[in-house]
Amino acid sequence: MTLTNATVVTVDYKTEKMTEKEITNYNWLAERILYYTDINVLDKKRTRDNVNARVVFCKIAKETFWCRVGHIAKFLGKDHATVIHSVKGFDVVKNYEHKFYKAFQLILLELEGEDMIVKHFNLGMFDGIDKRVLNYRESIKELVEKLELEKNN
Repeated sequence: MTLTNATVVTVDYKTEKMTEKEITNYNWLAERILYYTDINVLDKKRTRDNVNARVVFCKIAKETFWCRVGHIAKFLGKDHATVIHSVKGFDVVKNYEHKFYKAFQLILLELEGEDMIVKHFNLGMFDGIDKRVLNYRESIKELVEKLELEKNN
């Protein structure tokens, strides 16, 4: 069976613009990775630590935020194949790079806590949700810092 008069729609991810929500999510995620690992994912360095930080960034952005590979690559200044390779290579970080896997787990814990707060309130009826989420985020940061201090002592 052949289709006649069919049109093929292609999307060029290089020209498609990212939404404000995506940019906010990427900036937040880059900030959290910087906080836990002291590595900026936007650095162009190819050291092992920088690559592992980008692997964690790509894994969370793709599988937790459900972002497009092209948009993640555009934010990082990389190619889409680099993002795909990073997501596929996450098992190496999980098994051998404990510092980065711990950062991955802590970021997921933060996201899970915020998700629980947001689901608890009806967004249409509660005006102060942003303040509560921000306060909750700060309390999570304080708890994580407290746990890290206990671990180091």
